[in-house]
Amino acid sequence: MHDVSDRFRHILGRYLDFFVRNRHVLLAIPSVVVIVGVGSVLGFASVLPNNVRTRYLDAARGAMKNEKMDLAKVYYGRLIEQGTQIDPADELNWAAILQQNGESAAAQRILDRLAPDKEEGYLPAHRLQALRIASSLSKSRDSKELERLQWHLSQLKDDKTVETNKLWAMFYLAVGQPKAGLARMGKAAEVEGELWYQVAILAKQVGDAEFLNLALKNAETFYLQALEKNPFDFSHRVLLTYTLLTLDRVDDAQKLIDQGLALQNIPELHQGAADILLYRFDKWVKEQPTEFSQSNRLLSEAFRHSPNYSEVYKRLLDMYQKLDSAEQRTEMRNSLEDLVSEGIATPFAHFSLGSIEWLEKDTTSALWHLEKAYQLDSSLLEVGNNLAWTLASSESPDLPRAYELAKSVVDRAPQQIRFRDTLASILMKQERWEEALVEFERVLTRSPADQKQQVHENLATIYEQLGRQSLADLHRKRAEEK
Repeated sequence: MHDVSDRFRHILGRYLDFFVRNRHVLLAIPSVVVIVGVGSVLGFASVLPNNVRTRYLDAARGAMKNEKMDLAKVYYGRLIEQGTQIDPADELNWAAILQQNGESAAAQRILDRLAPDKEEGYLPAHRLQALRIASSLSKSRDSKELERLQWHLSQLKDDKTVETNKLWAMFYLAVGQPKAGLARMGKAAEVEGELWYQVAILAKQVGDAEFLNLALKNAETFYLQALEKNPFDFSHRVLLTYTLLTLDRVDDAQKLIDQGLALQNIPELHQGAADILLYRFDKWVKEQPTEFSQSNRLLSEAFRHSPNYSEVYKRLLDMYQKLDSAEQRTEMRNSLEDLVSEGIATPFAHFSLGSIEWLEKDTTSALWHLEKAYQLDSSLLEVGNNLAWTLASSESPDLPRAYELAKSVVDRAPQQIRFRDTLASILMKQERWEEALVEFERVLTRSPADQKQQVHENLATIYEQLGRQSLADLHRKRAEEK
């Protein structure tokens, strides 16, 4: 089965949203506690009578508890305008209101005051600081931000909540200490049982067989109990499916998904069915590499279950490139055309056909299929990226349109380095050297080691065009290094 570490990281990051909707959980304070106690924080003298001040505070806190943010904003606004002293929990409520209203900087200033860097502050605010920092680290790994994250987490001391253990796990994974991260995720799973599958995946990556077996056993037990209580609980059904696949119990996983689909015809379960087919495909290709028809059937069925699943496309294209027989290639192309004619997986079927035609050096057909795929579903950024590249690389390139497509794709997924590489290459073809330089410099910092050579060559060419020969020579030298 394909690597599910991305799914693990996604689930690990679900709790990283700012606390507007989940503030009581993230603060690890029951909502009733927010209605208790008032202490001096802002340092302003209250000019409201005590009875009015109390009514406003009670009304504001009640509105927050019932998630009536607009009403809470009115009452807190009146209190703050009058210089009323409010306690840290109320200040965090006010920060949540500011955040929801797009005043992120003001909300952050409150957090910075309640939980400053390198100074002890209000513990729930330290947790929120950690959440904010961890959220930004999901986009980039900044050493200074990692130090800040460690500081705020260290202030939580004996806090053993699920959220804090998850944050520590993310920190340890980011600094290259996966065993420590695994231990923290295990602690979190002891409280939040649905995490056991993610713990199993991490244990597998770390190479801890004992922890892996424990996590898989606990995962199966927890998910089975959840399904016994509610057979319509599709999320735990899917997690149990992946647990069984990790245990190589494919038939049990298939039965589980088939039972689910009989109850609920929903995309999440079809995704699970597609993953089972991919698992079977991977095993079949490994054991019977020359038996093409069965491999082709498994991929076609996977497409039918999950029409826009990129993992199916990746395997299909990889298999097509390895086929020596023209007859088999034609059979694969016919299977994709069948999907188009049936109205199944139409955008990705066109995308796959376009990629195949590109491999066959039929640029006209490749462009036609890629255009159709993107017209049918412009949310498929991989399609947009490939279409931009094909437009720029054809015999009669349409560079302005290629640039527009590549730019829109990068704007929607700025962290995808492949998309940015496409944009940089198109800018280079347009001889927009300054812009191409900026993009390739960004690409260079995040490119895998085996792809840096081409980036250095491109940068050498750009610096030569800009009259910076010494920098061009340095990049040329690095491009020649093995």
